[in-house]
Amino acid sequence: KLGLSFSRAEALATNFSTSALILWETIEPVAQTDAQTSHGETYCLLTLAWLAGAIAVCGYWQARRWRLAKGLKAYSVPATERVLKLLAELQNRPGFTRPGSLPGSLIVSASIAEPGVWGILRPKIVLPPRLDERLNEEELSAVLMHELVHIKQRDNLFSTAQMIVCCLLWFHPLVWLIDRKLLGECELMCDETVLRSGGTAENYAAGLW
Repeated sequence: KLGLSFSRAEALATNFSTSALILWETIEPVAQTDAQTSHGETYCLLTLAWLAGAIAVCGYWQARRWRLAKGLKAYSVPATERVLKLLAELQNRPGFTRPGSLPGSLIVSASIAEPGVWGILRPKIVLPPRLDERLNEEELSAVLMHELVHIKQRDNLFSTAQMIVCCLLWFHPLVWLIDRKLLGECELMCDETVLRSGGTAENYAAGLW
């Protein structure tokens, strides 16, 4: 209306906008690719570190189990008649054996220094040799009852599950603290069960000592 022509300015603006759009479309995928590459490398390194730690913890755990299994097999000796008889009597008591457990499932081995339970599906009580020579009837009975409670509660199965979690989450300190706390509570539960079943605290403490 004023008689002025802006056609050349409009043409320049159009050309500039088109050039800028082409330049942006060219640069943007490159920037996204670089960011994705850096992001992927970080997660790859973290995954490799986690995997290396999990393999190391699991390998150490399995190596210890393998050494223990080898020692139990190589240094096992026959159990005495006294121990076998007492174990059979305890297994016949209600509350001290779980369904499907094997009567007389006992290993005496010089490769260990203290009583325990070995195995997951068919756990067996493991005793050091000549233990019955150092303990009287009440003390030996309390020790065997403690291990029978472990078998009844399937503590080895739950302990294995806990260790698998520790292998997967080895980097988290709370996982290891919870694992130690659960193991301690498990032992206390077995102790309380033995004492509630008629064992005296004095005999039990003397047997453990």
